Amino acid sequence: MSHTTLAAEEVTVPAVTAVQADCMAGSGPAEIGAVMRAAFPRVGAYLQAHGLECTGAPRAIYTTFTGSETRFTLAMPCAPPPAPVPEADGVAVRELPARSVLRFTHRGPYQELGATYGEITRWLIAHDYLENEAGWTRFAGMWEEYVSDPDVVPPAELVTLIYLPLD
Repeated sequence: MSHTTLAAEEVTVPAVTAVQADCMAGSGPAEIGAVMRAAFPRVGAYLQAHGLECTGAPRAIYTTFTGSETRFTLAMPCAPPPAPVPEADGVAVRELPARSVLRFTHRGPYQELGATYGEITRWLIAHDYLENEAGWTRFAGMWEEYVSDPDVVPPAELVTLIYLPLD
């Protein structure tokens, strides 16, 4: 079972340059995971093709949630390129702005993230950030940061940071 640190931390995340790919999936976790698995190689190939150095954990930045569709940006922080780099295959280098956020920690398999979001929702309601679940639209632009490499770390030991923007 996952463990979420519900004593959320309020932090400021600095601006960062990132290689980014905009993605769209159905609303279910399986569809989102399949789209991510297809997008990660495109982002990796772009980094390699342009000699860009990865400088942080990958992120999925969720921008739209509907009953049938989820839009998100897959972002890989990188060192700023010395010269502009052209967009290719739907992948581009863009800046992610600094943000004031609430940060939660999910420990465990990605398949258990739904339970963690349920815990976070209850925490947000208890701490007056939400009146009910419908208020999640307030946190559009929220993101998950995948701290652990699932190709190396066992599912039970994966760490995912969840960021909810406050600004």
